[in-house]
Amino acid sequence: MAIVAPCMRSRIGHITFDCADPAGLAAFWARVAGFTEDAEDSNGTDDDEVLIVDPDLRHLGLLFIRVPEPKLGKNRVHLDLRSNMPTATRRWPTR
Repeated sequence: MAIVAPCMRSRIGHITFDCADPAGLAAFWARVAGFTEDAEDSNGTDDDEVLIVDPDLRHLGLLFIRVPEPKLGKNRVHLDLRSNMPTATRRWPTR
């Protein structure tokens, strides 16, 4: 019988997006998801990394990182959103 060493378990800390404008994208997604800045690490408009978090700590944070390369193809990450509001009153923010 083989002895298996215990493995280090990991958890996902947040979902990370490479982008050209971290502050702009974070502001948009904060409005959509109802997220806020991390109270322990505030964001600046010129920051290369911008983190927004669920104020209720029920969902993963979203981290936006500035990269110099232009976007070349389709996005490979999709967030499936569900509204807490009745269909008739839903209004999604626009960029």
